[in-house]
Amino acid sequence: MKILVAGATGCIGIHVVNTAIAMGHQPVDLVSTLSNDAAKNKTFELVAERGEAQQDLPTLFANMQSDNPQKNDGVLDIDNMPVREEPECIINDLNLHTKVN
Repeated sequence: MKILVAGATGCIGIHVVNTAIAMGHQPVDLVSTLSNDAAKNKTFELVAERGEAQQDLPTLFANMQSDNPQKNDGVLDIDNMPVREEPECIINDLNLHTKVN
């Protein structure tokens, strides 16, 4: 089975990928967000469903609400966890992506 993994190279995602491979699945990373302007500053929730792969991700991203680029914490997410309290691997990922953007 193909499994879509968002953040497959992050501190948690890599474990998800390795486990999926060990179970005989084919993990696929959601890298479209990196090369798609419509996906910039968008936060979304992945839901597991069986079906065909999405063919038109730019249209899906374009219709989503945007996060505040100065505080990319999810468009409707409440501010409930100060960054200083995040695990080190999350802070490292945030710093990496902040430098890219």
